[in-house]
Amino acid sequence: MSRRGKRTILARCEDVEWGGLPKTPAAFGRSALAKPLAALAPEGAEVSVLFTSDRRIRALNRAYRRIGRSTDVLAFALAESGENPQESQGILGDIVVSLDTARRQAADRGVGAENEVALLLLHGLLHLLGHDHATAKDKRAMMDLQNEWLKRLGFAAM
Repeated sequence: MSRRGKRTILARCEDVEWGGLPKTPAAFGRSALAKPLAALAPEGAEVSVLFTSDRRIRALNRAYRRIGRSTDVLAFALAESGENPQESQGILGDIVVSLDTARRQAADRGVGAENEVALLLLHGLLHLLGHDHATAKDKRAMMDLQNEWLKRLGFAAM
């Protein structure tokens, strides 16, 4: 559990090379998530980030979602479905980002890999905070908030 008032971001890179991205995985995770976490999450909140490969995220996607393909980002919230994660103190959950997919998507969108990784981190954080894109209305609200934070952090919005 974090100290009261402090919000913690733990990040690591496994099964894939970090090369070509700025800073270290931990420093980049903090730079992309610290401000939105401070503004949107309860005091004492913690988020864990894993930067990994398509192979590893495919295995996680298969194990937890029964989908046998890689994806760009997975978010594992510790709050039960229907609970308000903003009311709980402590660990919000885990964000897993495939750097392989992030790099491909960045090239497809014509942005730097750091922009795409920041987008995926924000997207994962919003899921941990209870946002979803199951309906058109929810998707629009989530994308608006995601784009607002991308712009605030100096990244290109979607």
